[in-house]
Amino acid sequence: MSAPLAHFGYRVLIPGTMGEDRAVVQQLDTLLVQARREARIIAWHSGADDLHVLRRLPGVEHEARHPGVHVVADGWEDRARPYRGTALCVDTALDLGPTGLISDTAVAHNLVPLDGFEGGRQQDSAQRQCDRPAAGAPVDGDALAAGVLYSALATALLGGLRTGRLHWQGALSIRDPLEQVAWSAAPPFLGGPVPTTVKPHPAGPYAPGTGPRPPAESTR
Repeated sequence: MSAPLAHFGYRVLIPGTMGEDRAVVQQLDTLLVQARREARIIAWHSGADDLHVLRRLPGVEHEARHPGVHVVADGWEDRARPYRGTALCVDTALDLGPTGLISDTAVAHNLVPLDGFEGGRQQDSAQRQCDRPAAGAPVDGDALAAGVLYSALATALLGGLRTGRLHWQGALSIRDPLEQVAWSAAPPFLGGPVPTTVKPHPAGPYAPGTGPRPPAESTR
């Protein structure tokens, strides 16, 4: 594999306010329902930890409690023996290693992280953004989207490596395919034009890469 040949679809869901987190979880659950049956591979870094938290999130009264989360979590511990007709699950921290942060596993397998996201710096940036709504401050969607995309692509590449579907020679920079395919999701980090201010979009959680929708209002 090389960056010029990379092609991938993506969807980034970011809550702009404290009230949008439930909508993000619901959309994630829908994606997991589809992926369990339609995807070839579900790759997740330290998936058991995230699934444990997601299973315990309060659901909406009188509604089922996140069926996608539950069915993937139920099969995660037995992922080495997937059921017929379901996706193969790969935990890139445990099945590939080394365990720890996604950047540690990426570097160990010749993937070059985004600038500023080495080691624990990505987690520090994500935590700062998650704390902002609680303090009444707007989320920096570009910073959060860049971190999410970096983690997702690194995990997908490592999942492909673990299953023998992807290989690369020498160091592969994660920035290169992100700049080619997903630069519009986080222009300040991935090389696109940067608006000075962006107002929250009335359509709800920010989800670049999901198809056309009216642009958010911006001023330069």
